[in-house]
Amino acid sequence: MARFFTIGRWFFLVVLALLINSLFFLAVPLLDAMFSPVPSRETKTVESLIEVEVAHRSKPPPKPQKIMRQLSQDLKTFKASPSAPGAAKGLQMDLSLAGVGEGDGVAVGGSGMANMVYDPSEVEDEAKVIKEVTPSYPVRARREGISGYVRMYLVIDAHGNVAETQVLVVEPQGYGFETEAIKAMRAFKFSPARIKTVPVAQKATKEFVFDLGY
Repeated sequence: MARFFTIGRWFFLVVLALLINSLFFLAVPLLDAMFSPVPSRETKTVESLIEVEVAHRSKPPPKPQKIMRQLSQDLKTFKASPSAPGAAKGLQMDLSLAGVGEGDGVAVGGSGMANMVYDPSEVEDEAKVIKEVTPSYPVRARREGISGYVRMYLVIDAHGNVAETQVLVVEPQGYGFETEAIKAMRAFKFSPARIKTVPVAQKATKEFVFDLGY
């Protein structure tokens, strides 16, 4: 009889242990669900704002585009007389009056229209050549049979004189093409540009082509 009670007690203990173990495994997920932190609405909102800010910063800003305006009026091309002293045989010149920079005029001192420098598009009557001067061919370039090209910026004042020159391009360098071009350009004479019959200064560009014509 004592042996029977001993076996029954062990059987009861085994069943009880199995029940406790089962209850423990079932309770673990429930406890996790009850005590795990729930993200607040404010946290989600902050995370969303951070994502939006990162996405906004990742987009490169658009590059500003600058549109340059250039208007030109081509005047005649002529050849210098071979008999002219120091002149180059077959020297060709092409004069283009063109805007250098953007409009609204550039002040050159004082006030009023006479002290502004305008683009061709801003005047009613553009400056016109009334006296042309042929540049001399550089001695070394002539001796070596070298052709050349010069492009310069100039300002024609309200009296029709060349008030300012600046060499933009010279090819090839080292032969003095730009020196002769500046000398000739300074001797040019223009009928000045006008706005409502008032003479004004105007921007322009000038090209010289040096060619011996071989």
